[in-house]
Amino acid sequence: MTANTIIYGEVLGAGLLADIAQPTGDGPHPVLLGVHGGRWHYSNRSQLGIAIDVNQWAERGFFALSVEYRLVTCTPAPACYQDVLCAIRWVHAHADEYHLDRERIYLTGMSAGGHLVSL
Repeated sequence: MTANTIIYGEVLGAGLLADIAQPTGDGPHPVLLGVHGGRWHYSNRSQLGIAIDVNQWAERGFFALSVEYRLVTCTPAPACYQDVLCAIRWVHAHADEYHLDRERIYLTGMSAGGHLVSL
């Protein structure tokens, strides 16, 4: 499986990026949305150890997304939470296109990402 990068939202003309990987089969597939750690100050969606490995989760039958969010070094703190909400809305909006199960959307995060998904 190969991860692809998508734009899941846009803020002031800049795209919010996510790495995605699809499982094989017809679906509907459960969704795992991962939010990276990094103290809200650093890191990104692709840094393993702080972000999920979308290919690994797709091999286990999940449609996996690892989302990037605006860091507090660039924008006020609510922005990172708003970006996570935007990613969840993207999943719902594209559920038919990617054969996703809207009833099985799971959120996970490491460190700061864990805080964001708990809100």
